[in-house]
Amino acid sequence: MTNGIYPKKYPHGKPIKPTQAEINALLRTDFGSFVLKSFKVLHPNTPLRENWHIFSIIHQVKLLLDGKIKKLAINVPPRSLKSFIISVCLPAFLLGRNPSMSIMVVSHNQKLASELADQFRKLISSKFYRQTFPHMRNGGQKDTELNFKTTEGGQRIALSMEMGVTGLGADLIIIDDPIDASDANNQAACQKINDRISKVLFTRVNNPAKTPILLVMQRLSEYDTTAHVLEQSGWETLILPAIADKTLEFPIGPENMHTFRQGDLLHPSRLTRKFLDEKKLEMGEAAFMAQYMQAPVPQGAGLIDISWFRRYDKAPVHYLNYTFMSIDPASGIKGGSFTVIQFYKMRFGILFMTHCFWGRWPLPQLVDKIFAVRNQHGIQGIVLEHAGYGIAVCEAVFARMEQSDRAGNYHVIHPKTSKEDRMQQAMIEVKNKNIILPQSAKWLEGFFDEVRAFPAGRYNDQVDAFSQAVRFYTTFLRYRFGKPDEEQKRRFIVR
Repeated sequence: MTNGIYPKKYPHGKPIKPTQAEINALLRTDFGSFVLKSFKVLHPNTPLRENWHIFSIIHQVKLLLDGKIKKLAINVPPRSLKSFIISVCLPAFLLGRNPSMSIMVVSHNQKLASELADQFRKLISSKFYRQTFPHMRNGGQKDTELNFKTTEGGQRIALSMEMGVTGLGADLIIIDDPIDASDANNQAACQKINDRISKVLFTRVNNPAKTPILLVMQRLSEYDTTAHVLEQSGWETLILPAIADKTLEFPIGPENMHTFRQGDLLHPSRLTRKFLDEKKLEMGEAAFMAQYMQAPVPQGAGLIDISWFRRYDKAPVHYLNYTFMSIDPASGIKGGSFTVIQFYKMRFGILFMTHCFWGRWPLPQLVDKIFAVRNQHGIQGIVLEHAGYGIAVCEAVFARMEQSDRAGNYHVIHPKTSKEDRMQQAMIEVKNKNIILPQSAKWLEGFFDEVRAFPAGRYNDQVDAFSQAVRFYTTFLRYRFGKPDEEQKRRFIVR
């Protein structure tokens, strides 16, 4: 990676050092170069560990400045330079280019607001900054600790969530970690802050049609500000977990992409695997999932470790031992839950989960759906739980089978333990790499969201269908077809 200050190509094999004027011109126009130079100025004894995520954040900010994005939420783990880039460098860069601009930077308390304001002042007081932006100066007596004002009427306003904003307006609003971690799981406290952001701060924009809003934070809970704004329209997101739970591509420049592969670390030289493992033990699964993985789960969740799940690129097609559907029926059409239908294939003693979908259907339509997808996909068996509303579904399915020319196999599971115990038993097979999921599928994200939230999530229908399928596998299929083939595990598993 390059900071753009020195040329990539040298004519005649000899480097040409740019003039100071050329460097200043680049720093005035390129935000990425300005950030890298600012870090060296403020931290002269600390080498910057350049990493692709820094350039991804910078790229998204540039899109915001160009008007291509109006509202942007950035979620990254702690100590990833998010506040330095967004709350320190960005206001300095923008005020240098336009000293009449008004920028509001809001943090969860006055201490953090003061610390960020102090870093901003050190930056704009540096020799490099004065050379780069000679026309940007403070407004003398109008200047205060938290409110920096320029001679052109512009300002950087540092605020805490408790401070008043009456009479203030902004051309850019930056919200940096608005919720204290101690309030993360306090729904009332989070709601109070989120209401203030929506009903007070968002009304302080000078131009409602164009003024950009930038939220940067580590995720804390399902009640936090990111969750709040994502329920509204028009928000773009940049979500960067400490460990990739799936392969994604992130733009790091106008024509450059970084492939963040499943299992890769976000910043290996800083957020090492040893450090992350220690943090998970120290914080607990739920807090770690929120702050480092940017995937918060409800209180009481975090029972299941997602990292135990292994993936396959392509399931075997020919000579399958057995194929079946695992069905968890909703509690009637008016219930809040969904009916979940999952597809499984067994081969070499390994259970491959291949598909999952859900919906709400009245009993007659549900039975029609079950048999339609069974016939369409050549499913050999149907697995249902004989409990609650599932009893009625079992009876209806069995009656349809008795009338059918193609009876097929019908398997009933009689639960004798709690949902939590059944899923814990299922996870033993997952950890032993006997159950593997696809590397990519449209339904995977929803499945993992529910698994992460279990047992405190709003829904657990997919989890129930999954644990039911694994129980059927361990009590019937493995007995009938044999134990998993270790050599085939190594062949199919990609993670």
